[in-house]
Formats: sequence, structure tokens, C-alpha cells
Amino acid sequence: MWGRSSDHETLPDVRDLPTRSVAVRGTQYLVHDRERHGSGTRLYVLRLRRRDHGRVRVYSDGRLLGRLSEEVSDALKPSLERVGGAAVVNGSGTKAGGIRLWVDVPTSRAFEAYAATRGEATPAAPLGR
Repeated sequence: MWGRSSDHETLPDVRDLPTRSVAVRGTQYLVHDRERHGSGTRLYVLRLRRRDHGRVRVYSDGRLLGRLSEEVSDALKPSLERVGGAAVVNGSGTKAGGIRLWVDVPTSRAFEAYAATRGEATPAAPLGR
């Protein structure tokens, strides 16, 4: 159920669902300052990683940005599994005066309802990294 798609159009887009903003962890080694402080909404992909015990990682343009906390990953994991292991979300950059990146993840209830309407999705191709 985990993998990579080369085209965002093939991934479920959950940007219209109710969301909450959560911090992306581990970005200090992966994202430079210009990317952190750019303006506007960003397109991010949430992806389950089997090697990380099902933790959710955050990607932009195919590049790893960081990961979600264990608590947030655990809440999103069942719905992500049901939709094929990955979904498109909005990134919101940094908060004023900060360097930590934030991502808008769907609320658990909204994502569960969305996933239930999609049924079992076709898994994405295996992730080679």
C-alpha cells in the first residue's frame, strides 16, 4: 500500500477537506531558508513509509521535506492506507518569526469519511528508497 506516483493527478486530493495545521518535523536538514519563507500555499504529498513503521512523511515535488509526529501519523494512517498510501495536501510554510514548516492535514473525521467513499484504492508502485 505504500509507494510513489510520478503524477500528482493520480493521487487523492484532500485539500478541500476540513484541516488542521501541524508541524513538519525534521526539516532542519532538508529545507533551506528561501524555501521556508516563500509566500503562498504549497502543494505537499503525505506518504506512508513502511520502513518508518508506517509514519507519514511529507514531500514536495518528489523531495522529502520531513515527517509528521507519531500521534498525527497514527491518526492519519488508516485513512491513508485506504486511499492507497498517499494524498495531496496544502503546505502553509512557516509561521511568523519561525523556521518550522507547517502542513494542513485533514481532520481525522473528515479524512475517514472521505476514505470510506473511495473504497480500497489501487496501491501506488513500490517506493525504492
